[in-house]
Amino acid sequence: MKLLPQPAAAIAYLALAGATHAQPAPMPTLLEAATAIREHTTTSCELVERSLRAADLHQDLHAFITIDRIGARRACAEADRAVAQGRKLGRLHGVPVAIKDNILVKGLPFTGGTRALQG
Repeated sequence: MKLLPQPAAAIAYLALAGATHAQPAPMPTLLEAATAIREHTTTSCELVERSLRAADLHQDLHAFITIDRIGARRACAEADRAVAQGRKLGRLHGVPVAIKDNILVKGLPFTGGTRALQG
């Protein structure tokens, strides 16, 4: 089985339905987020922090087994440096994503969502 390299930002990217006074504004779509990064109206790190806060706010959903906060923050800083340096960007450069736990990611735990595969 092949391991994927650690993704640029293997974290939760939650699209929250409708904002209320108790919830933050909805997250942008992937296309909106990528466009905002390229147009310098947001940064990858801003999106990562919003995503982490959204994951924390919705812990009761148990949607995530592992959230790589350190890796996500490291990756967003690297992505933002690339933008600042004017490097050519991929279409989803700097956009935080979630990787399903049935995909092996180097350096992160893998369970396939079952206790039988833990450890």
